[in-house]
Amino acid sequence: MPPRWATLIILGFWLFATAWLTVREIAPRWRAGQPPPYTIDLTDEVGQERIYWKLFRGDDKLVGKAESSIRVTAERTFELQTELWCDKISALKSLHLVNKLRIDGAGTLLGLAVKVECRAPIIGFVEAEISGNVENGEVQPEVRARAQGLEHTLRGAKASVRGSILNSMQVLNKISGLREGQRWSEPLLEPLRFLPLGAPADSIPRVDAEVTADVLAWSGAEVPCFVIEYREPQEQRLTAKTWVRQSDGLVLQQLAAHAGIELTLVRDPAK
Repeated sequence: MPPRWATLIILGFWLFATAWLTVREIAPRWRAGQPPPYTIDLTDEVGQERIYWKLFRGDDKLVGKAESSIRVTAERTFELQTELWCDKISALKSLHLVNKLRIDGAGTLLGLAVKVECRAPIIGFVEAEISGNVENGEVQPEVRARAQGLEHTLRGAKASVRGSILNSMQVLNKISGLREGQRWSEPLLEPLRFLPLGAPADSIPRVDAEVTADVLAWSGAEVPCFVIEYREPQEQRLTAKTWVRQSDGLVLQQLAAHAGIELTLVRDPAK
């Protein structure tokens, strides 16, 4: 019979190994068919550092920049924010986006808010605000748009939310729990759809996501990544694509496609 202290060490090691196996191997299989939760590290909560991104157009031309950050609220929830500035793209002379997601400690979506400011030919300055809270597993965004002295308010259709929603213009710091072959469906929030320039956004579409494995050329190295492709269910049109480093879940790059425009956000390794 080993001494009591040795028994406690063996028991503690066994509990640690079981917890590690559950988190890394078993839990992702329990979540099959569901989007991965938003990831919050303790270092994110304490440090609250900003992450910088370069914004490229489809022809690899640098057209803007973005900053993402995590803020702890007074209610002990977390606010994930991506602020984006962009020069002329397509018909827009300029674009400023502020995307916010509010989540709890488990990474579950609680609410969202988006502010869009842009300048366009003929119309001039356009501003729109989109907001909504998740209640009983559903979100119903309210849209307020202003242009040429006119203001329009629209309450969109409800959308079922199983923990998250895709905003193709918002980048996350990390995505955990990914594995090759994983699939799920989730609502799509495209801020540009809510502007008077495009089609009326009276409903929130859904996209199908699939995880594959590939190598990304980033910061002078070939980095093994999980790649999430988001496509429309019927036409299979690519809506967004996210590259996540396999070793630690760090998001390195994200592509957003809308109305013939492709924008790619690339994590700046120098900042």
